[in-house]
Amino acid sequence: RWQRLVAEHEDPPLDRTTARQLTAYVDKHLA
Repeated sequence: RWQRLVAEHEDPPLDRTTARQLTAYVDKHLA
């Protein structure tokens, strides 16, 4: 699921907040 997107976007901890929002966003759409 979204884990694939996060895995492909192995960016530094700078996008920690973005990753959180992305998780919530995808979770709402692919829940």
